[in-house]
Amino acid sequence: MQLCEILDIDESSFARQFRHVVSVVDQLHKFPKLPTIPLLLTKSRREGGGYMYRVRPPIPLSINISVHADSPPITLLHEIGHLLDHLALNPVKEGFGSEHDPLFDPLRNFWAANKKIRRLTKTIAGGMKSNPKMRSLLRYQLRVDEIWARTYLQWVVAKSDDLLLRVCLDQVVANSAEIYWDAAEIAGIIPLVDHLFSEAGLR
Repeated sequence: MQLCEILDIDESSFARQFRHVVSVVDQLHKFPKLPTIPLLLTKSRREGGGYMYRVRPPIPLSINISVHADSPPITLLHEIGHLLDHLALNPVKEGFGSEHDPLFDPLRNFWAANKKIRRLTKTIAGGMKSNPKMRSLLRYQLRVDEIWARTYLQWVVAKSDDLLLRVCLDQVVANSAEIYWDAAEIAGIIPLVDHLFSEAGLR
């Protein structure tokens, strides 16, 4: 299946950008057979986006994107990453594939050895008692499923070399460079993600 057959996008001021994101994704990989999933716009100022789902049985409910997100197109790519992790790259359909599936081993090994990830992990372990909010945020950003979602969105932008998505990503990275991959790291990650999708039969 293609993502355009799965994601139900209502007309809005962001619909054109969202459909562009979907068309870019559909040029890079396939999806397994999935039910239709609504893309819902919210006015949340607390969360830029969210992938909503049920655990038992694993059912996707919606992808939510806030009109106040720093970059709605990049936020959508991030949430598509979670959708893939939950249902398409997760044979046992338990939790997220990035947490336990052997197909993710090369990526998990890369993340574990990465200096940026290790530095952030040490930052949390080394203190930050005076700033529990920042400590909680870093712990969240270092969850394996969150690292995967950021990896996926950067893989899409790098593989597609899409100008709109590149500009949007550059704006996001400018504010949060510490949690995104730099050019050299992306060069090492691209073949690992390529291999993951090939092994999963989604290329």
